[in-house]
Amino acid sequence: MDKETAQLLAVFFDEAKQTLDEIESCLLELEAQPQGSPAMERIMRCAHNLKGTSAAMGFGGLAEICHALETALLKINRGELPVSARLVGDMLGSVDAVRDRVEGARGSETPQVACDDWVSKLKEAVSAPVQAAAPVPAAPVVPVASTVESVAPVPGPVQAANVVEDILSPRPGAPAHHAPPPTGGGSAAEGSIRVGLKRIEHLTNNVGELVILKGVLTQHMHVFETDLLRKTLIQLSKVTNEIQELSMGLRMVPLKATFQMLHRVVRDTREAVSKDVRLETVGEDTEVDKTVAERLSDPLVHIIRNAIDHGIESAEARAQAGKNPQGTIRVSAYRRSGRLVIDIQDDGGGVNSDKVRARAVERGLIGAGTKVGDREAIELLFLPGFSTKDQVTEISGRGVGLDVVRSNIESLQGEVEVESRPGQGSLFRVSVPLTLSIIDVMVVRAGAERYLVPVTQVHEAVQLDGSHVNVIAGSGEVFALRGETIPLYRMQALLGRMGTISDDSTILVVRGAGRVFGVAVDEVLRQQQVVTRQVGREIRDQRGFAGSAILGDGKPGLILELHELVQRFKSRAIRAPEARTPQREAA
Repeated sequence: MDKETAQLLAVFFDEAKQTLDEIESCLLELEAQPQGSPAMERIMRCAHNLKGTSAAMGFGGLAEICHALETALLKINRGELPVSARLVGDMLGSVDAVRDRVEGARGSETPQVACDDWVSKLKEAVSAPVQAAAPVPAAPVVPVASTVESVAPVPGPVQAANVVEDILSPRPGAPAHHAPPPTGGGSAAEGSIRVGLKRIEHLTNNVGELVILKGVLTQHMHVFETDLLRKTLIQLSKVTNEIQELSMGLRMVPLKATFQMLHRVVRDTREAVSKDVRLETVGEDTEVDKTVAERLSDPLVHIIRNAIDHGIESAEARAQAGKNPQGTIRVSAYRRSGRLVIDIQDDGGGVNSDKVRARAVERGLIGAGTKVGDREAIELLFLPGFSTKDQVTEISGRGVGLDVVRSNIESLQGEVEVESRPGQGSLFRVSVPLTLSIIDVMVVRAGAERYLVPVTQVHEAVQLDGSHVNVIAGSGEVFALRGETIPLYRMQALLGRMGTISDDSTILVVRGAGRVFGVAVDEVLRQQQVVTRQVGREIRDQRGFAGSAILGDGKPGLILELHELVQRFKSRAIRAPEARTPQREAA
């Protein structure tokens, strides 16, 4: 395969995936609003364009399935075929199959996209005898001129230069080839270009190195301090910050694609459990780093499926409780204090504390006489292997549940909080950084070592007052903060090292996910921005280390995840003797 053909195929595969995503979104919209839906024309336009370009590229099977999809849509528009859950399911299944096969063909020397099985299935669904219904009052569907004249399968390879002209430069008078709107902000007049993710990552990495070098110069400015050097560094900092913001902005994408995927998850899950549930989304234009958006998908899918399977009651039970038989899940995204917050709220039955307690007793997690309130019940749900399902199903019951959700969220330096009101529903609040590449940290000293703690983890830093530290038998140290008794841990103890607490130590107060605790460090040195890097293999699999970074003096520092460090420390159930009795250095 020559270079020109390979580039052409890369453009085709990218646009095919985007077009299939658009078709999927429109099909879900069509199912929700069968009559008068504006999605009909959009699906026709997408399917027609994809059919033409597929035929031109020699992917006859893909062109044929697009033709079968067009046939079904035309019959729906003429009132000859009703919109049913089964029909939409078949069309969505064909989209899934085509998407998987398109991705499978990407990078192949002899790419093929075979779709014969789904073509037959769609033809069978469309040809089923149906009594003619009244025409659907929708906007007229005008056939869209394809970017290629013929839609018949091409028997052999196409001549690449001509196809480039056909696909990327439509003939005069023909509509432009369908393309989704740019992911970034700005008006359409600004235009857009396609840039490979690797190039953006390379740019971001170099900007990160620039940030590090700026920090080194700033830290050593006193060695050769002059007015010219000081002014130059101030200007360098300004320019570096602007470049940093611009480079980070290139990685920001709206949550629209993620929310679209959640609509599909709700549809498939409600069909599997036979419940009537609808999804409302707010804030789909909220932007977040592409990596964060991708890693958020799995936790959000699990929370949504959990809400439908466990939270939302059956239509009969909801009617008896005076509720709307149709359950509602509302997903809202917004920014707060430099972080992305996503609320997943359902109007189901909430957490049943009695049921959770009974299952925890059955699993031997708590004693038979233990009282479990709403907050304690929620924490039990996050234990590994915990499930309230009696039978294992495709949706749940396998014991792989909310513990994985919390772990995935915390790996993003985020947190998940749960609020529940019996009989009224539950709220899952997920909070993560907007980006993971460059973060604000507090540089702290514990013993002779320096560590980095993300600013987003620390609620406040307070000076240790020895008179307010006490020891509770069997629990360890606690300290009093404005009338509140808070568990206290020493940083060196969390990291498995020996050390003492001095009278002038600083306590980092951590709040979130229903937990509050303090971590004592010897000193808070400063706050700064750092570029995150992966940790070494020797500690990569250990919980509590979110990454590493190079400091201003050129030396590395570990980025800590305090929630995980404390959890790991508690799970070891080992406490050094000096941790039980606070030892203080002589003033």
